[in-house]
Amino acid sequence: MRVARQALSPMPELLSYWLPLEDGKALIRYLNEQIAEMVALAPQRFVGLGAVPLQDVDSFGSSQICIGSDYPFNMGDNDPVATLGKAGLDAATVAAIQSTNARRFLGL
Repeated sequence: MRVARQALSPMPELLSYWLPLEDGKALIRYLNEQIAEMVALAPQRFVGLGAVPLQDVDSFGSSQICIGSDYPFNMGDNDPVATLGKAGLDAATVAAIQSTNARRFLGL
């Protein structure tokens, strides 16, 4: 069995949520450009999954976040639902992060 297509994305350590927003934007822009260049070399073999610097949810929108995969969640968060509850977000935003965004992304 062969791998027909591979997804390329930044390692979680490179998402740099601890950086100031402008620095995070610059780093993520560079990473996304590198992924795009690799995909362009072999688009039949690679798909690119870019990133956005989510230090400021309002800058990119809560529609870009799925529970357990992004800021404000730490890697290995044992209770991401509780972490989300402490984030001070409105009910519609919490619902989107908990399920709506993932369902939309997966086409469910």
